[in-house]
Amino acid sequence: MKIFQSAARQLAQLADDGYKHIAPCETQCTLVRKRLDQLLAGCGRDAASKFVFPSLQHLHTMHHDPTVVLPPGLVPAGSGAGIATLRQQAWERIEWLPVALCGIGGNVPGGNARFSGLLAWTREPKLRTGKDPHAAQLVLHRIEQTLFQLELTPLGDIAHITSSSSSCSSSSSSCIDDKSQMEALDGLVEQYRLALHEVLSSPGHQSHHARMEVELRSRETLVTWIAFCIIHAATCKDHRVVEEYAVALRWEDLQYLVLGEKQAMDAALRVCTYLRSCSTQQRDKPPVFSMRDDGGKGTFAMAVDFARSDHTLQLLWQQEQEDAASRQQGHFEEVQRKQASAARWREHIDELEISKAEVDAAVHKANQEVSEARAARDSVCPMTAKTPKKNLEK
Repeated sequence: MKIFQSAARQLAQLADDGYKHIAPCETQCTLVRKRLDQLLAGCGRDAASKFVFPSLQHLHTMHHDPTVVLPPGLVPAGSGAGIATLRQQAWERIEWLPVALCGIGGNVPGGNARFSGLLAWTREPKLRTGKDPHAAQLVLHRIEQTLFQLELTPLGDIAHITSSSSSCSSSSSSCIDDKSQMEALDGLVEQYRLALHEVLSSPGHQSHHARMEVELRSRETLVTWIAFCIIHAATCKDHRVVEEYAVALRWEDLQYLVLGEKQAMDAALRVCTYLRSCSTQQRDKPPVFSMRDDGGKGTFAMAVDFARSDHTLQLLWQQEQEDAASRQQGHFEEVQRKQASAARWREHIDELEISKAEVDAAVHKANQEVSEARAARDSVCPMTAKTPKKNLEK
């Protein structure tokens, strides 16, 4: 239809320009439009026929009476065991999964060790990945419940909020006080991904699709982004240079998540608020740890600023400069030593060459004296020189 409309507009333009031989084209356009209208009407009737209620006489043929299928009869056990024995056997066969306490990291709700405590719980023998998809679902639910209820402080209020010890010790606070909790949070995200992979690859999920995969993937993304915001806030508290650059995540991308409950949606809104506060304060700054700004330009700029402001790196740089100067001085002294040794060896070679020349001259002189002596001897006794040695002996 759009192609036909475009052709009709072109014909109208030709007619406006004074082109006279367009009557056959107009006739063909009329026929084509009539045929298209017929096709559209037929498609509309076919689509409408699917939504027509059946007549009353056909209703009884469209349903069947319900049927009840009973399971096969149970054969009583022939062991003759009593109720107490059967209860003991049932109790031994019951399997249970460890449940994480609300106060991870001790009896204090939340606590500074909540992430490490939750990570230790996910590594229980009965919760290890690869054994039971139901255990993996429990791990997913507990990690989501912990991270989704955290309050993410906007970037401008981090210094004010984290200075209060009470706010960091609450169960809904996202403050991290030490590096071990960052590592524990990273381990939690890894455990979440392993558990999600086990759930998605389980036979029950592949055959029945109890939960939409797009929602599970969205929740995984949300968990990862929450962990990023927590670690970013803790890093900005310890290293102010990170706060001067934009983040690599874009809060606009959260609109593509598929979330089906209020707790997850509230967590996504908190992440969005945090990322918007970061992008608002560093509007003109390039993002760090991202390849979208000409190959990591912001990351290298932040590395230079961090190296210039960090006392430890400055000490390392100063120590490295001193070591380099020491190595250079040692190399120069070694070169001087080798130069002096080479000069001594050259002097020794010159002395040897002079001695060799003197010896050669002495040998040449001695050879000349021997030759003169032989010549004098031959001139005094010419017969002796010509007589063979054997005749002289006789």
